[in-house]
Amino acid sequence: MRPWFVGGIESREKMVKAMDAYLHGDGLAQGSPIVIAHHEVYKENIEDNVDIARFECGTAIGTFANTTPTSIWSVFHIFSNEGLLQRLRAELSTITTSVKADDGRTIHRIDSRQLKSATVLLSTIQEVSRYRVTGVGVRYVTADTIVGDDNDSYALKKNSWMIISNKSLHRDKEAWGEDADEFVADRFTRKVPHAFYRTFGNGHSACCGKNFALHHIASFLALLVMRFDIQPEGGVWKEPRMDTRDSTTQLTAPIDIPATMIPRINPQEEVWELSE
Repeated sequence: MRPWFVGGIESREKMVKAMDAYLHGDGLAQGSPIVIAHHEVYKENIEDNVDIARFECGTAIGTFANTTPTSIWSVFHIFSNEGLLQRLRAELSTITTSVKADDGRTIHRIDSRQLKSATVLLSTIQEVSRYRVTGVGVRYVTADTIVGDDNDSYALKKNSWMIISNKSLHRDKEAWGEDADEFVADRFTRKVPHAFYRTFGNGHSACCGKNFALHHIASFLALLVMRFDIQPEGGVWKEPRMDTRDSTTQLTAPIDIPATMIPRINPQEEVWELSE
């Protein structure tokens, strides 16, 4: 019988071969600035060209696997909560400047350098990643260990693997309080138990791209919140179904959120953008 993980390894090799062909064909020249910049760095430091393709495949997972579902879930939680939506618009207005362009249009610029001061927006994103987490943490046991107390203890054997449900950590009421099972947008504006927050990992294994990811998502949401209203199909927001096929993510993405995007302003008269 084939081990369960063989299919995953074979699929990864197909991805690597396809990426290698892309990097050595016309694809790279027409690729995004991010991929081109990656390739310039990799080729200076990696001798085996196929390993560059392996790095790119890993980077793609790290870049999109969690930021995309987090962004989509954030849209759902923000636009389904009118109070939160108005609160975010007020917060973003404080870091926005407006000027008249030569063509008569008003240009609204959100200061991207000040997004870190939009504390409720950043808290909302982190709360989404706490509340919607579905991933696991994996640890290798280096020595025989007993965890727990006399009434409830577990023996962890050396050289075994331990799989930890991040959802259990994120919903632990002793750590997060009695509202651990609830979505609280401004939860991360106050002190939280970071050891129980595992979406980006923690300690020496924490995701090195955490701050970039938060800024990336916040930039997207800031423009969306200020430029559009989003109305659900049928007028009522409903909990969407989840796509459980991807085992690489810490958050399971919703399959669909039927809704209509409506511009808040006439783009011929007003423009929203992020300042550099």
